[in-house]
Amino acid sequence: MGWRIGSGQRINIWSDPWLPGPHGGLIRGKSINHNYTLVSDLIDHQTATWKVDVLLNLFESDLVEQFCSIPLSRTDLDDEIVWRYDGSGLYNVKSGYKLLQEERQSDSGMYVAAPLSISRFFSSMWGVSLPAKVKINMWRVMNNFLATYANLQARRLNVNNCCPLCGSEVENVQHIMWECVFVKELLGAQGIQVANQHPDVPWMEWMALVFERLNSVQRHALMVTCWVVWHARNKVVHDGVQPSVTNSLSFILASLKEYEMLNLKGVTRPLPIQAKWEAP
Repeated sequence: MGWRIGSGQRINIWSDPWLPGPHGGLIRGKSINHNYTLVSDLIDHQTATWKVDVLLNLFESDLVEQFCSIPLSRTDLDDEIVWRYDGSGLYNVKSGYKLLQEERQSDSGMYVAAPLSISRFFSSMWGVSLPAKVKINMWRVMNNFLATYANLQARRLNVNNCCPLCGSEVENVQHIMWECVFVKELLGAQGIQVANQHPDVPWMEWMALVFERLNSVQRHALMVTCWVVWHARNKVVHDGVQPSVTNSLSFILASLKEYEMLNLKGVTRPLPIQAKWEAP
């Protein structure tokens, strides 16, 4: 179990499980700063944004990225304890039983396929030669941290939960990234099939297994496609611009070619020029 952030006034920064990702949602290996106790101390409640300057003073940049990936509500919601195991936030007997089985196998030294495949996925994903924005988007996708309509509804926001791209299904992460007709056409045109043929396997585990079976070119294509899809979805929501499969596919292919050329050239950032004092 862990906390879903509303106002942050019930959650202790240092002792409560509220972070996404591994380690049970707890902050580890950090000295406690007693000037900041509650998660609400890290939030600018007027703008519903994280106090990035405070976060950077307290934590390393990779942790700050994790914090900033957590969406905040502009309404004054209560903090809630939710089920963290499968990303849905809702406990059911099936997911509870699966967790117990995995813990039992782990304690007995048996091979546990799902956690290992997910661990390998994140190791591989962070190591690909793509821009940070593409990798961070994929990390948010796999942790169900996107502000989909289903997630906004779970935070008690009054929204229409239909997918903005196809208008026929509830927009959750699984739909918008793998099941929507728009996404299927983009991935199919690149020879990538991600349909879950084993409905008992959670989508996060299935995608980790799919990613493992792809070659490096296909992995890049999958990650860039997820980034383009989320961008296209937001253009529909915020600007009312309906995307074209043809144009989106062209953009994906052009982006992949550009990233490949940059990697071949070994583009690096120039070193900063340091001023040197000289006698007049």
